[in-house]
Amino acid sequence: MEARPLPKQAIAVGTFAICLANAIALVTGNTSPLIVAGLIAGLGLGEAGAGLVLTCELLLMGIAATILATRMTRIDARSASLAGATLLLIGHGFAAVSSGLEIIILWRCIAGVGAGVVLAAVNATIAGSPNPARLYGLALMVAPLIAAVIALAMSRAVGMFAHTGAYGLLAFVTLIVMPVLFGFPDYRRTAISDQPPGPLTGHGAGIALLLGIFIMGTSMMAYFAFIERLGVRLDLSIERIGDIFAGVVIAGALGAGIAGALENRIGFRLPLIGGVLTHSAAMILALQVVTLPAYIGGVLLEGVAFVFTLTFQFAAAASLDPCGRWAAAAGGAFALSLGVGPYLGGLLIEAAGFGALTVLTLVCTVVAITLFWSATNRTQNHLNCEVADPDSA
Repeated sequence: MEARPLPKQAIAVGTFAICLANAIALVTGNTSPLIVAGLIAGLGLGEAGAGLVLTCELLLMGIAATILATRMTRIDARSASLAGATLLLIGHGFAAVSSGLEIIILWRCIAGVGAGVVLAAVNATIAGSPNPARLYGLALMVAPLIAAVIALAMSRAVGMFAHTGAYGLLAFVTLIVMPVLFGFPDYRRTAISDQPPGPLTGHGAGIALLLGIFIMGTSMMAYFAFIERLGVRLDLSIERIGDIFAGVVIAGALGAGIAGALENRIGFRLPLIGGVLTHSAAMILALQVVTLPAYIGGVLLEGVAFVFTLTFQFAAAASLDPCGRWAAAAGGAFALSLGVGPYLGGLLIEAAGFGALTVLTLVCTVVAITLFWSATNRTQNHLNCEVADPDSA
């Protein structure tokens, strides 16, 4: 029986649910500089210690998303999003009322697993939608906008209550979003019913994409988690840094909006390579030039470039498999990079200062460009094969 098209109201509700689910999955990464500030203020940690808390959480997020990537054809996306949000609520709530480092890490690991489950559901269902590039652009545009509002409140909450204020606010936001997730769609059903999932193909392009996403994300997060520390270097208050940071995440929404508007009109190679170069230049500007204009300009440009590039990374992965397996794996690779970055960045800052992050950025830029160049060649070849033989697996 031919699948009946969804009513416009159902599509609107589903899109809204996807965007909010993506927002709560990525909110810890999007607000990580303020969370680092809260952990340092509340627990008296150094950069490496605060980065370790984030690393434990985000690594579990990546592991959970990656494990689910190969199983998403057998899992209902709505149920996964609700289960993940429940774990997020538990992890945020109990971390907010805890004061010991070990117990906070435990609750953050639980939150990380929840975020990974939600992220896998989001990426898999977007990959099965009629226009993944547009929906990725929208989801990655809404997440920073929500994070910007949260950042304005979180900077004040951290100033008054340290990490308790940060995690308590995240628990409150998750609680508000959870009822909306009952409208979470599973756009893969049509794709799976039209063509039952066969063996996963496009391995060359997929692996190159995953490695590129991981390398670029690691470089970004090693820098991004310590944006607040860069502001402290300029003697800015936590409230002023929070205001600037809200602008950074709004800039990310702009990048996603541009990517969504372009969709597939310019292919994958130009936005991926150009985005990596622009992103790296912005980070180096903020790291190397110790002035307020350079700090503001660098962090804003980085926000635009990174989310713009990330949108095309996920869209390229979605093009390889309409059942969402490569897309879910891409989300896992991204989440793993978010986990590695904070601790690595903290270690480098404590050992050699912010200049060490510049060296890391340059090395990762060369590696990421090489991987994305290879991936775009292989992606086009894979798509050409599908056009020539539509019955291929």
